[in-house]
Amino acid sequence: MGAPALGTELELFVTPEEERLAEIALARQPGAAKAPLAAIAPGASFGPSKLWPAESFARVGDALAEAGAQVVLLGAPSEVALIARVRAAMRHPALELTAPGSLGVLKAVLRRSRVLVCNDAGARHVAVAFGVPCVVIFGPTSLEKTNLNLSRVQALFADVPCRPCYQRTCPIDHRCMTRIVPERVIAAALPSLSGGG
Repeated sequence: MGAPALGTELELFVTPEEERLAEIALARQPGAAKAPLAAIAPGASFGPSKLWPAESFARVGDALAEAGAQVVLLGAPSEVALIARVRAAMRHPALELTAPGSLGVLKAVLRRSRVLVCNDAGARHVAVAFGVPCVVIFGPTSLEKTNLNLSRVQALFADVPCRPCYQRTCPIDHRCMTRIVPERVIAAALPSLSGGG
């Protein structure tokens, strides 16, 4: 009798303390407790070539807010300026959480979210571990390199001949990211707000 086959399914947990701290963080925005959460993670530590434009994330955030969601912008402490740029470009209020005290708070917030919109970065894998639908924007990288646990992932990319290039900084015009229009991302994300994702 051989060893049981191990699957690839990701699994994460949060502590009661992390849940409590997430509750406090979300309470800073009036009405956040009643609205479905929509998380946006605009960062990627790989390099600027993986970053979809902040203004595009802002347009998605506004559309999700107009659909009744409480938008929460998530990121690492090193992404404070990027998250501030997204927030400044939005017309509707959004919470900004950049690992306040621990990664556990961000995990607890992601676990409560109805959808995550992000670049091809770590937040995607955390959301997948909690069964949260993800809309992931791929630029210089390929889904084939991380093609496990995709049942709740919608991968969006532009059909341009130079991708995937795996360069950290685009040497030309960043077309692999800028040709993904916000309307396409919005259409992919909205069904999850009503449980259809």
